[in-house]
Amino acid sequence: MVFKAAWSPEGATFINRPRWYDTLSEIRQECPNKLKARINESGGWTTAEKVKQNQPDSLLFNDSLVRKRP
Repeated sequence: MVFKAAWSPEGATFINRPRWYDTLSEIRQECPNKLKARINESGGWTTAEKVKQNQPDSLLFNDSLVRKRP
């Protein structure tokens, strides 16, 4: 399992990777203003600890399985 996202009472504070087969660009289109600068645009892996430093309002951090496309 790998770090997926960080959350506050208002919703996602950072999205590291999509859980299902959606792309990060599809997620960004759904919430362009709220998620601006809160999506892992580089595609590199980050950690919950690093996100907590940059998004101190984050209270919950979740991991998910890496799923391979069929």
